[in-house]
Amino acid sequence: MRFFLALAALLLPHAALAQDVVLVQHVTNVTLARSGGALLVTAGGTVPIAGFTNPALKARPDLVKVEDGYVLDFVATPPPRDAVVAQVESRIVVTLRIEPAEAEKLRFVQVRAALGSRTVQVPK
Repeated sequence: MRFFLALAALLLPHAALAQDVVLVQHVTNVTLARSGGALLVTAGGTVPIAGFTNPALKARPDLVKVEDGYVLDFVATPPPRDAVVAQVESRIVVTLRIEPAEAEKLRFVQVRAALGSRTVQVPK
């Protein structure tokens, strides 16, 4: 029994951290730019309260239904539950670099949020 409690104690903090990252509320804009052979994806979005940190674009290859597409989840870490934060919608921005080998075959990039998504065609 002690073994299982010790194992749970080791696994629990990691599970809690994974749950702390959430989709942002809205994607407000997505821009794509070429840099060398790479593709820079910049997304702006909103969250319902102040205090979100660590915005990121996370690849979702399991969601790509069309060949030559790239689907990204726009995520961020919400403030701690006991933190005092402004109850005001806040904007966040993040940029992701897609390396040349992968960028050259892309035709579109989709960025997903909790309440919608934006799809942008890749410039030639």
